[in-house]
Amino acid sequence: MSEFLRDLDAEEAALGAAIAHYDVLSEVCERAEPDWFGFNENALIFRALTYLYENSSGQDIEMKMVVDRMRATQTLSPAGGAEKVAHVANSACRPSQVDYNIGRVEDLRRRRLILKMGSDMERASDESVDLGELMTSAEEAFYTLSSDDVGGARDVASLLSEVMTEAEVNAKREEPLLGVSSGLSSLDDMTCGFQRGDLTVLAARPSMGKTSLALKVARTVANDQAVVFFSLEMSARALITRILSMQTHIDGRRIRRGRLSESEWTVITDGTKVLSDAKLHIDDRSGISPTAARLKIQKLQKREPVGLVVVDYLQLMTVAGKQDSRVNEVTKVSQGLKAIAKDCDVPVVALSQLSRAPDHGGTHRRPILADLRDSGSIEQDADIVMFLFHPWKVKEQDAERGKCECIIAKQRNGPTGTVPLFWDEPYARFDNWTEGH
Repeated sequence: MSEFLRDLDAEEAALGAAIAHYDVLSEVCERAEPDWFGFNENALIFRALTYLYENSSGQDIEMKMVVDRMRATQTLSPAGGAEKVAHVANSACRPSQVDYNIGRVEDLRRRRLILKMGSDMERASDESVDLGELMTSAEEAFYTLSSDDVGGARDVASLLSEVMTEAEVNAKREEPLLGVSSGLSSLDDMTCGFQRGDLTVLAARPSMGKTSLALKVARTVANDQAVVFFSLEMSARALITRILSMQTHIDGRRIRRGRLSESEWTVITDGTKVLSDAKLHIDDRSGISPTAARLKIQKLQKREPVGLVVVDYLQLMTVAGKQDSRVNEVTKVSQGLKAIAKDCDVPVVALSQLSRAPDHGGTHRRPILADLRDSGSIEQDADIVMFLFHPWKVKEQDAERGKCECIIAKQRNGPTGTVPLFWDEPYARFDNWTEGH
């Protein structure tokens, strides 16, 4: 990093003022991000300030509180110790100068991003450098630059107008479906549909039907609105074969082999005509990043409304740069997906793996939130967490064949509980459960 693209005095002046004045603390913490700071020591201090601000209940903070927080998170020593924090506190600028100083910090951060994009372009001439890594890095830098100054604070009057308009529209509905339908009335009754801005995580052990349920939802929404399906594991052709099997009730293996009777060929032909009108967009690139996904969604939104985004599955997504742990990488992915839901104003359904804990010792217990694989951030970022469990597959006593439990373990704005579904295994499709199905 060029020494000319970071300003130690400006960073310390803004951070020092944030320690001295609560109003400045709120401005700095809500406006800046850790990567704005060119000096890692200052980024660590900023993280401590952000934590204290979010947990301060409007109370002023003191230098000792900053030191104690950094000591608790083991970041005090890497930041230069209590002496560094004291130096920053003593470097505070006047509140009237904060806008200039934090503005300079932001300006230099943007310039660093542009410089990084330039260096990535130079690296592109080296064929030994992975192209996917270069593209992901460039996409993230471009999005960060282009997304600055977009959105921001909203006034109460406009927000109230939106809330009342939505309430009036919902009051005229015959059914209490507030979001997009899953195509399964029993699940919609519990969730009121998948809501704009929400991240729903659908998790299960392998071969439990995660992709099939996601395809069911996607196919339903795609009748009326565009759906973007990011398939990081299966090819687009394999997904279409599955959808065609679900549509026609013909085994997907027989469709692939072409071993069909004359009447079945007719059914398949009719099915393809129906499916060709679906507003479904499948992206089967492997290792796509949340940033690249966001750019694709925003590009499509310029042409038509997007009603749903599906990611299959989130542990296969990547983020730019080398990560110090798998947990951090998955954390960034889940945070990125939640940001897509909010910023693009769409429901996002992300499939997730589970740890082996539910199958430990051959017990095959029902999954719980702690079983989400690789990161506790998934549970934190998700608005809804659903698990799939098949009692009859694990030979539970008195279990009914085909009955699948969709366990809603978390729902930020609604109840939790279990929804029974019918799993039609030969055609890999879900339907509502009825007794004697």
